[in-house]
Amino acid sequence: MKKIVIIGSSGFLGLNLCFKLSKNYKIFPVINKKRIKIKNKNFTYINLKEEKKFINYLKKIEPDYL
Repeated sequence: MKKIVIIGSSGFLGLNLCFKLSKNYKIFPVINKKRIKIKNKNFTYINLKEEKKFINYLKKIEPDYL
């Protein structure tokens, strides 16, 4: 199954993409400021200004799409 990292997953578009795409892809939602909790969804908090952390996260996940 292909993997997608969705940045901005707590926003309207990002959250809807997570729900829509999770049927056919493995989704890795990333949030920055607005923390949210949704049943059966694991959001990762990453401050995108911390470039090394974000790059390490991407190396760990190895997504097909960003």
